[in-house]
Amino acid sequence: MKIAVIVVRSLMGALLLFGSVAYFGKLFPTPELTGGTRIFMAGVDAVMYLMPFIKGTELVCGLAFLSGRFVPLPLL
Repeated sequence: MKIAVIVVRSLMGALLLFGSVAYFGKLFPTPELTGGTRIFMAGVDAVMYLMPFIKGTELVCGLAFLSGRFVPLPLL
């Protein structure tokens, strides 16, 4: 059971880390959004600091999962 927890924690940390690095590094082009998603993202983009704050938090949580320290905190 302990090995399964380590594997799941590592995969979750890698996923969060990859998502935040891809955002900050602009690794992928932004897809064309339609409908409600487009309206929501326009609102998020209107607040200039919100998306970098979200992705920065995601980066810190990914690093915490991969390091194995403070794991209960990013689980919140």
